Amino acid sequence: MRSSSRLEFLRANPSGVNFFLRAVALSSVFALRVNAANNPVPFVDIVSPVSVNPGSTAVTLTVRGTGFVSSSTIDWNGKSLSTTFVNSRELTAPVPDAFVAAVGAGSVTVTSPVPGGGKSVAVVVPVAAMEAPIVFPSTSTSFMNVGTQPQGLLAADFNADGKSDLAVANKASNNVSILLSNGDGTFTTKSTPSAGTGTNWLAAGELHRISAGTQ
Repeated sequence: MRSSSRLEFLRANPSGVNFFLRAVALSSVFALRVNAANNPVPFVDIVSPVSVNPGSTAVTLTVRGTGFVSSSTIDWNGKSLSTTFVNSRELTAPVPDAFVAAVGAGSVTVTSPVPGGGKSVAVVVPVAAMEAPIVFPSTSTSFMNVGTQPQGLLAADFNADGKSDLAVANKASNNVSILLSNGDGTFTTKSTPSAGTGTNWLAAGELHRISAGTQ
């Protein structure tokens, strides 16, 4: 903004000759600065889905957090997606099929423009097939007969075949049922050694070690 002022006045000197004394004052040029509100730094809390199967199509990301603005974008491995602003806490964007065609991972971030703004911390979305669940058979072979009033149960590899076997302490029959694993969720009774009265608790350990020159 520029402003100026001019002051003129008439003054008579002793000789009767009038003269004008003109004083001119020019003001400085003032710059008026207006600060626009800064965009907040986006924060990502939840990304859905949490993982994507390779070869999936029409996947839509939903990102929830705080500090989103209408010009914020969701980025997948640094590439901006076509983002829809839902509100300051939620954004959505479709993921191109090519991005999830093969096994890999997507680094998901949200970027907001200046003034202020910035990039959120990344959340990784795996592109990988889900592992098949372990299902134990429901046939009658899954049930094993043990002693009377079984109390204690212990899992350990008793025959060193890499499979977890079971030992069951039978309180009323005063013995222990040793069940060897078949590796498919079923077991075979190996032996039922006698134990003290009121057998209850079990513990496993290597009680006999053979070393060089000693037995």
